[in-house]
Amino acid sequence: IFPNNGEIKVEDCIFDTNGVAFYFDHECDNLTVTRCTFNQKADKNVILLRGDVKFTDNIINSGRTVNVVSGSPVVTGNDFNDVRFKVYGAATATISNNTINNLEFDGTTYASTFTNNTLSSAAQAVLAGATKVN
Repeated sequence: IFPNNGEIKVEDCIFDTNGVAFYFDHECDNLTVTRCTFNQKADKNVILLRGDVKFTDNIINSGRTVNVVSGSPVVTGNDFNDVRFKVYGAATATISNNTINNLEFDGTTYASTFTNNTLSSAAQAVLAGATKVN
């Protein structure tokens, strides 16, 4: 997927795959994934969010992880269930109104903004144990 070559919208889809649902290895813009359901294998990533992408109102039932890797993704209104939601320190994502049960940071600092999320007690502890940087 190379969304920086043009706008790509993926809406109202169900992904039952044996591999990664979305993968691109560099920062890309203009990708929007909305109201999709993900049922990935337990050892496969769901999506690597890089660049200015939008990941909104999705349900992630299974898979290894959703990674916020770099850039400034908008991650809003998703239900991550027990799938790991991992945020890398350099990313400046806007992360709001999600349900997150399994949060992880790549390091001890993060630059993303977390607002109005529903966090499990374990996810709250992870967020409280990391340091927000500007």
